Amino acid sequence: MRPEVSIITPVWDMCDLTEQFCRAILEHTLRPSNELIIINNGSTDRTPYYLAKKQKDYPDRLIVITNTQNRGFSAGMNQGLAIASGEFLVCASNDIWFYHADWLEMLIAPLRINKRRLAGARYINFNELTRVDGQIIPYLEGFMLAFHKQFLKDVGFFDEAFFPAFYEDVDLSWRAMRHGYELVQVDVLPVQHLCGKSALNNAEKFHLVGDLGVPEASRKNQAYFQDKIRRGDDSPYYPKGEACSE
Repeated sequence: MRPEVSIITPVWDMCDLTEQFCRAILEHTLRPSNELIIINNGSTDRTPYYLAKKQKDYPDRLIVITNTQNRGFSAGMNQGLAIASGEFLVCASNDIWFYHADWLEMLIAPLRINKRRLAGARYINFNELTRVDGQIIPYLEGFMLAFHKQFLKDVGFFDEAFFPAFYEDVDLSWRAMRHGYELVQVDVLPVQHLCGKSALNNAEKFHLVGDLGVPEASRKNQAYFQDKIRRGDDSPYYPKGEACSE
């Protein structure tokens, strides 16, 4: 039976976070029908062994994609989006606590009303880091985003130039608005983001990815995003090998 929702999550070490995330999805989030796609981005801890065992327990709901190295958040997310079979797609980080089993239905409820929406847990419209030539660009924080599958044709995937992470959510939100999508914050969504716990705990490893430390990567990606805004480059992004199919 085809799931109504696909939940996509890239992971990189921090197996404890992945364990609690998988339990919340696979054991407690039963409605609407869903599949979980985990992209293992070159983890070197016990993550591969845990995911292999979990996949045997949930062969019909858990899909694991294994990368030999960390391809970054956007590329990992795109791998999952490319194979997702759900009508609605949820992009989530693994450093999230869930407080109610109905969180998924609450998240996609606005999309049932209007498919031309990008929904999320937190809307930001006051971040000075997204100011470009005097204008602050609003966005939905990327730790949890949801959209209809049509979104990928209209707006595209995550831009993989934002490596290893940072600003990919701002860019996706900006492109969504430019293509006529509404940004919707789902009020009182029963989830809590652990404030970048995954990235913070991997800070030393982030420094090894492309010789970029976390602050350096953020500054680099900020400059790239500002350049896109100034050029008005809101074209849909498709990873290599992916295309918009009608």
